[in-house]
Amino acid sequence: MELCEKIGLKSCAMTEREDYLYCSDFQSNGLFRYNFKDRRIDVLGTFDTRFMWNSYWQAVSYSKEIWFIPFKQEERIAIYNIENNLIEYVELPKSTRACMYRPFNDCYLVGENLYITPMCYDCMLKIELSTRKVSRIDIGIKEYAGQNSGILYGSCIDNGKIYLCPWSSTKILCFDTHTDLVKTISADIDVKMYAGIIIHNNSALLFPVKLERGILDVDINTGERKVHNISNIQDVKDIRYTALARIKGKIYLFPEEANNVAIVDIVDMSLDKLLKIEYNGEKNLGWFSTRHTGYGEIVIPSDISTPMLLLNEEGIQQLSLRPEKDYFMKVLRSQMGLD
Repeated sequence: MELCEKIGLKSCAMTEREDYLYCSDFQSNGLFRYNFKDRRIDVLGTFDTRFMWNSYWQAVSYSKEIWFIPFKQEERIAIYNIENNLIEYVELPKSTRACMYRPFNDCYLVGENLYITPMCYDCMLKIELSTRKVSRIDIGIKEYAGQNSGILYGSCIDNGKIYLCPWSSTKILCFDTHTDLVKTISADIDVKMYAGIIIHNNSALLFPVKLERGILDVDINTGERKVHNISNIQDVKDIRYTALARIKGKIYLFPEEANNVAIVDIVDMSLDKLLKIEYNGEKNLGWFSTRHTGYGEIVIPSDISTPMLLLNEEGIQQLSLRPEKDYFMKVLRSQMGLD
């Protein structure tokens, strides 16, 4: 599969609302709105950030607001009001453990509350969106996590329960948003092996960074475990897969630094097919996360030379967020209060 459109903005923090995609920019502190229908992207303003780039990791839509979750612990949550075009900020409590990498993984809107899962952070955060009240919820991280690496890598939500994929920890945790309590589904998990988790037929399926290690299947009720070994992976056994997206009964696994997308059938736990992606002849591509929208799953590149992707039932296509040529000057003018 050959992609050829010019690469536009790279964004990690994005959320869909009424045919628009609201997003930040990885290389500036600009705030943008992309129209899925006419593919136009506009500069809405700029964030008041401590750093000029790489400031936001996730975004979520609530009422008339877009909430942006920071990529770095030094930044604040930014709340953009789509009616008056103003941005307000919410300070977050500092982590008691070092956040050498990004503090957070995922965020889930449950009723009037926003739950933010940790990566390097020391706890779960719960925010009452209407009041802006931020609460820390201890999920036992200090009991099993060291100080120098990410604790969890990815998560998923099912029936109000957030399942946390371990990275440097050895436990699969389940956080119940109905009670704000956490329990261990399974312990003694090998560290730094799994990069994604989904719930399927009362099982937590953990997808390994390297497919040769097999898919870990854990019963969420009993904790019983088994491993599904995948055959015919000779061509990809040395590839690290760090981004996961689910389209019905297929799991798309995107590589950290390669061009082979692995498609796994979760019904029979087999490698359905491999899809090779090339961009301008470049085969050494990489992706590291996904975002869900009504138009499909957006696959986030791990570097600025890899294109952003849109994955849905129709297949994979390039998503190019290409603003006008003078967009950076508009960002600067907005930052200076000239627009």
